[in-house]
Amino acid sequence: MGMDIYGENPIIKGKEPTPPREGNNSSLEEEWAVYWEKQSAYQSENKGVYFRNNVWWWRPLWDYVCQACDDVLTEEDCSSGHHNDGHLITEAQCKVIAVRLKKALAEGHVKEYMNSRQTYLDNLPLETCKHCEGSGERDDKYVQGECNGCEGVGEVKSYDTHYPFSVENVEEFLGFVSESGGFRIN
Repeated sequence: MGMDIYGENPIIKGKEPTPPREGNNSSLEEEWAVYWEKQSAYQSENKGVYFRNNVWWWRPLWDYVCQACDDVLTEEDCSSGHHNDGHLITEAQCKVIAVRLKKALAEGHVKEYMNSRQTYLDNLPLETCKHCEGSGERDDKYVQGECNGCEGVGEVKSYDTHYPFSVENVEEFLGFVSESGGFRIN
């Protein structure tokens, strides 16, 4: 599952390329290759149109944004931000988010947060494997023998460790939010 974030009133530079027309054209494959190259360049130039993260990357990013902007984002904004239900974050809110993220990046807060978060995750206790209930062995319709969920150990890392956070993801989101004119989380 992914979170597709669409700018409401993005800054647009240039004209979006149009796809080639279908037909019996022997160069159609080449035309599509050129189109996708132009489309990629257009998207890079127009950062406020679209931002995407899978749910694993999005949730920690959105948590950070909500923490940094807790006086600008409502409880509903923060909660709805974890669902792809079309929730709107206004242009005015985006302006504040952009300023805060830019400052947090410049002052090293994002990197500090990333490091402390990773330390926290690294120190979480192992959990009992839900597939083998801690025995390290399975005998069900899927696996007979060593448990493939824990590789026979009986314990696994916390589920929270599946949610990564990075400075680069915050930087990319800052580029989007700065030029989005508000956005919807779909």
